[in-house]
Amino acid sequence: MLEEGQKVVLKAEVETEFFETKVETLSVSLRGTAEPEKEVMIVGHLCHPSRSANDNGSGSAGMLEIARALRRLVDTGAIAAPRRTIRFLWVPEFMGTVPYIKAHLDRTRNTLAAINCDMIGEDLHKTGGTFNIVATPDSLPSFLNDVVVNFTRAIDGLNLRSMNGSDHPFVWNREPFSGGSDHYLFNDGALKVPSVMFNHGDTFHHTSLDTPDKVDPSELRRVSAIAFGSVYFLAGAQRAEAEAMARLVARNGAGRLAAEASDALEAILGAGDAAALYQAYSQALNVIGRSLAREKQAVLSTAVFTPEKDYAAKAAAWTKSLGAR
Repeated sequence: MLEEGQKVVLKAEVETEFFETKVETLSVSLRGTAEPEKEVMIVGHLCHPSRSANDNGSGSAGMLEIARALRRLVDTGAIAAPRRTIRFLWVPEFMGTVPYIKAHLDRTRNTLAAINCDMIGEDLHKTGGTFNIVATPDSLPSFLNDVVVNFTRAIDGLNLRSMNGSDHPFVWNREPFSGGSDHYLFNDGALKVPSVMFNHGDTFHHTSLDTPDKVDPSELRRVSAIAFGSVYFLAGAQRAEAEAMARLVARNGAGRLAAEASDALEAILGAGDAAALYQAYSQALNVIGRSLAREKQAVLSTAVFTPEKDYAAKAAAWTKSLGAR
């Protein structure tokens, strides 16, 4: 019929019903020694049906290895136990995270930062993707973005490989906020838990070809190391680390402001008439003003790591230098 150009209409009847069931989540934590009520979290989803090697077997397996390594290193005395609790949360995507948040609202609001591991082990040559750090939204500026980027640069410089993995170069990007996974919920204005997503673009995403041969142990090792270093650092951060983070955020923020101001100036110079010039100028003021506010708030967000009253004033001084630039 289709070959003859005839219209084909398909009618289907689906027999279904509503019923009560259980949504199982797994929560594992390493209790903090000094501020156990405050937490840093790694979250990843377990729910996708076969086949789902990268999405999200890679994230779930990476989290398990991070938890195992952390426990062993603490138990053997190789590293100190974290000051704050580190929590690992395996969930059915969204459908497990929402009930968890509802059941543990106070605990969630005491979470200082979260990393969502969603597709972290792609073989870049087979899947055509890169490692992406999806930042927090502009509505929730945070130290977290620059901290994970800093660890990513460090791991990139180490040239980590796995014995069974590839020797492909590590290719990564920082990307603006987007949703689509569990970090979206933590970033919501009702919670304000700064959360980034570790993710890869993947040609085989949500297809029957998302199979283990598309996973690269070297890539999985690199990204897991970034997540490990980031959460362990944040779980132990105090005044000195807070100041280091604030300086890092201010320095990187100045670069972001300069890039956005350059783009705005280019738009002004390219305006063809008075109306276009006015529009470009107005938009430039909005963009630069919004960006400056974002970077200042990101610097100030480091105050969660120290109760000392003079810290806020010192961090505020760094934000003034941002405005001067």
